[in-house]
Amino acid sequence: MKKQVRSFVLAPILFFMTFGVSSAALIDIWKGTSGGGCNKSAAGCSLCDGVKVAANIINTMTEVAIILAVGMTIYGAIMLMVSGGSEERVRKGKGIITSAVIGLVIVLAGWLIINTVLHLITGKVDFPWADIQCYNIT
Repeated sequence: MKKQVRSFVLAPILFFMTFGVSSAALIDIWKGTSGGGCNKSAAGCSLCDGVKVAANIINTMTEVAIILAVGMTIYGAIMLMVSGGSEERVRKGKGIITSAVIGLVIVLAGWLIINTVLHLITGKVDFPWADIQCYNIT
């Protein structure tokens, strides 16, 4: 039974790890910077472009953390379902779910704090709030 649960949990993880490696070029950290990639322009990058790149990296990491938290919650739920009444397995499943939820709250709080600081650095606190806009001042 343990081998079936491990296979059920590990198969999607290995699939997404393989898919993620092959699609690493699809993650564009330069999205939203001046010229679609200030690293390619002759003028170079501004402070706002650097902040936008940092925000893109933080947003990508947050998305990965949310996916992992959901996966761990599902794993904890599976542990609860296959516990067979064993108090140790029930406690372990509840602990996994609790840890996943606490981790998700920490990640989202960190995202909120970092995004607020990045907005204050750029001086443009406007909506949409989660999107940092770079304005070219000439």
